[in-house]
Amino acid sequence: MVLLPAHHPENPLLPLFSFWKISQKTFSSVFLPYHRHHQGSRRGKNTIHIVEFEDMKIVHMGDIGCMMDDVSKLKNCDVLMIPIGGYYTIDTKEALKYIERIQPRIVIPMHYRSHEFGYDVLSTNEEFIQKSSNIVYVDDYLEVHKETKGQTIVFKKPRN
Repeated sequence: MVLLPAHHPENPLLPLFSFWKISQKTFSSVFLPYHRHHQGSRRGKNTIHIVEFEDMKIVHMGDIGCMMDDVSKLKNCDVLMIPIGGYYTIDTKEALKYIERIQPRIVIPMHYRSHEFGYDVLSTNEEFIQKSSNIVYVDDYLEVHKETKGQTIVFKKPRN
């Protein structure tokens, strides 16, 4: 399954995030909050993907760039993938507010810069790591199941 979190006219078919293979029971919901704080006038709308399978709920926040009032459908998810880099999306402070409200079991930060990758306008993940708990560094991939303990995942090197 490939999730496209936002429409980008310059590359409309480029997958921005590839996801798990899902077999059998699959349910997904899509919301369209704005990409940034300017009601979508600069970068359009964003898509939040909610995928439920095997008694687990996975939420991919896409390129969200604003705070939503109603997060009830996102609450208590098993995995929350959330941007933290700012500029194009929410920053660490806003991401931490969402995490506090949503209460996910596992958090995976995304859309940030490191010494090896990312756009110069994005923030690094250093502030996020300092303000988060149960940090687990992962080399290549993450296997999640119902018994996986609560943690914040930081990939040592992102996959292409």
